[in-house]
Amino acid sequence: MDYHPISLCNVVYKIIAKSLANRIKPHLPDYIDPAQQAFIKGRRISDNIIIAQEITHTFSLKSWNHQAFMLKIDLAKAFDRLDWNFIGSALTRKGLHSHFINLIYACISSPTFSVLINGQPSHKFRCSRGIRQGYPMSYYLFVIAINELSLALNEALAAQHLQGI
Repeated sequence: MDYHPISLCNVVYKIIAKSLANRIKPHLPDYIDPAQQAFIKGRRISDNIIIAQEITHTFSLKSWNHQAFMLKIDLAKAFDRLDWNFIGSALTRKGLHSHFINLIYACISSPTFSVLINGQPSHKFRCSRGIRQGYPMSYYLFVIAINELSLALNEALAAQHLQGI
């Protein structure tokens, strides 16, 4: 079963989160690799679907003289698995001010949860990772985090540890 928590946020939290999202949104195209398409205004994720189909077709046609691989990443529940320290490091590498990063960290780390066990709520607890879907910055933080993978792959290509087709 796939359970999702009910989100009960106060008004102040919502105002701060929306303000942070509005501050970072115009700068996303500067922070994100041009190949990254999702959640960036003016870019279409469908372009990458077509590129993936073409690469798959090329793989099926060519006779490879060397080892080759294609990387497909399962991003199911990816929002739930994002490490907060990793998000902070990625934002720092983008040159964001530490105060701004601390405000984002406060927003993503503040929620508490309780679970109903036999109809009784458990003690409240905090998670140590993940970003809530529906939080105004969730998509932006996810794109910035996944961009780190893109940067690592580009660095491997530049150092000739990998070779593109």
